[in-house]
Amino acid sequence: MTNLAQKHPGVEMKCRFCEAVVETKKHVLLECPFTRMVWALSHISWEVVNSWTEDAADWFSNVLSRLERDATPRFLMLCWALWRNRNRRMMEGVIWEPLRVVNDAQLLLVQY
Repeated sequence: MTNLAQKHPGVEMKCRFCEAVVETKKHVLLECPFTRMVWALSHISWEVVNSWTEDAADWFSNVLSRLERDATPRFLMLCWALWRNRNRRMMEGVIWEPLRVVNDAQLLLVQY
């Protein structure tokens, strides 16, 4: 998100969901109250997911190494659904509830 702020100084950088803090990858994927609700509804281990390191790539690697094998595709699709939902809200003004994001991830998983 910092690249966007550097290239377009007038762009609002607050989280599109909670509007409380500057939006970062960590906030969008883990810290935002909206995101926490999505994770709670997903039935993926919060203890495993809540293990952010210095950057997103390390976090993904760490989580994937700790998840049970059958939870890996659900985790990846949920991350994708969270990011899609963030973009949908930012670009189109569409607001989904947390359960709809979880259902979107499940649908994506079935389709692929």
